[in-house]
Amino acid sequence: MVYYIRDFMTDQNNATPALVAAIDRMAEGDTLLLEGGVYHLRPEGAAVREYYISNNDCGFKPIAMPLI
Repeated sequence: MVYYIRDFMTDQNNATPALVAAIDRMAEGDTLLLEGGVYHLRPEGAAVREYYISNNDCGFKPIAMPLI
């Protein structure tokens, strides 16, 4: 199935919740199309995961695109 980011956008100043919602809905083999333009990715609405990143503070980090 093909998804369009514009179908998930509710806030032009923060695309993070739309991106997270679209990725959550997708299944293997689906496609997400981001049309040309500027997408502002902010921590608000991001998925939060615990990461241990070298040369960084360990702990919970907001992730705009949790592609696992």
